[in-house]
Amino acid sequence: MKKKQLNGIDSIEIENRDFDVLTKHLCDENEALNKLKVELEDKQNVQTTLENINAEIEALKFAKSQYERRIGTLKKEKEAFEKEKLEKIREKRTQDIFKGVGGSDRTVRHNNRYYRPHEECTEFPKNNYTCHYIAAVREAVHFVLEK
Repeated sequence: MKKKQLNGIDSIEIENRDFDVLTKHLCDENEALNKLKVELEDKQNVQTTLENINAEIEALKFAKSQYERRIGTLKKEKEAFEKEKLEKIREKRTQDIFKGVGGSDRTVRHNNRYYRPHEECTEFPKNNYTCHYIAAVREAVHFVLEK
């Protein structure tokens, strides 16, 4: 009977050792699983952060395109304003030069158009002559300002 008791004790010890080994293995597996869960959560947090950053980038790109469009519009408006300003300067210089070289303020209607002949023009609108004095001055001012 002693032999049977020894076998029973040995088998209990073996079972206890197996149980300890399995328990340790299970604890190691559980610890590895917990580490993997933490890594997964970290990667999910990184993924969420990257998605948020990408959303911000898209919003900034949209805002940038709106600003670029507005800048383009303002550049066109500036060009139009500068062109209009230049035309006003040309017209003012034309009028100043025209008056300075004998032009008049009187306006004469001829053939459904208005003309401003120079002071000494005696032929206009007689004899089918059209005084183009102001047109010549405009052309001269335009030529000089282009150079």
